[in-house]
Amino acid sequence: MGSMAGLVCIAPSSGYINVPASAFFGSISVYFDRKIKTLFKIDDPFDIFAQHGIGGFVGCLLTGIFAQIYSPALDQTTIRMVIWYLDTSAGFAGNFVVTLIILLVMNEIPSLKLRASTDGETQGIDYDQFNEYTNDYIEYL
Repeated sequence: MGSMAGLVCIAPSSGYINVPASAFFGSISVYFDRKIKTLFKIDDPFDIFAQHGIGGFVGCLLTGIFAQIYSPALDQTTIRMVIWYLDTSAGFAGNFVVTLIILLVMNEIPSLKLRASTDGETQGIDYDQFNEYTNDYIEYL
């Protein structure tokens, strides 16, 4: 998971930072991904939000700190950093709100519920949704 989170986190800043900083990005991202997921009790078994949501956000924020001076049109002033952080936060908040609206609308459509029933989770999602088991050994439990 660390290498995937590192790649997601470094994507916003590719071309603007050096190699040691990119390794730092990945380790910070993995650490905060797990802490935030645990803190908010997010049900995310594949760490999609943890890697792409938090990793991308952390990557955007850290780009403002670690951007190389030789990068074109980057002046390392405090005002530029404030604008960078406000822009990153606004983009994250906007995407979060639009995604939330889409998911709430999807949840109201009868055949597109976002959460499986309790019986379905107990029985197994594959059997509940597709009437088959993914792994044959589960049938014998």
